[in-house]
Amino acid sequence: MRRAAFTLIELMLVLAILAMMVALVAPTLARSSKARNLEQEAFRLVALTEHAREEAISQGVSMAIYVETQSGRYGMEPASSTGGVEKRKDFTMRDDLHFEELKTPPSTSTSSKKEGRVIVYDPEGVPDVSSIDYITITDQNGESKSIMRSADGYGYEVAKEAIK
Repeated sequence: MRRAAFTLIELMLVLAILAMMVALVAPTLARSSKARNLEQEAFRLVALTEHAREEAISQGVSMAIYVETQSGRYGMEPASSTGGVEKRKDFTMRDDLHFEELKTPPSTSTSSKKEGRVIVYDPEGVPDVSSIDYITITDQNGESKSIMRSADGYGYEVAKEAIK
């Protein structure tokens, strides 16, 4: 009496099908991971702007968000040394991400900023008029996410589409 079992050819055929499926899915998974990293960095920057706004209100001092485009560093610090507030936070982006040119509102005297303090919240939690309108983060594949001033003008949010 013979037992039911898989033949070697059937097993090899199943392994070949699995190998083809992995070969087709792997690039999509890699792109998805990179897109997720870009989105996470954008949300981390938005969270930092919200934190700076809350700190400005609770501490009663102006708080600034700074961006160093060349090094990929950004963070939050008191806008002035008065008040004795030492709440500095520093972040460094992943190596595959970088900042695009930073744009200031057209009402200010300069049309772009290379780096430095780009968003300043006053003690009431309102962004200064000289604060930038948006920041764009780009990955090495050219995909972008923009962080822009919210419609009410009091904060920043991740834009639905990247601003060019």
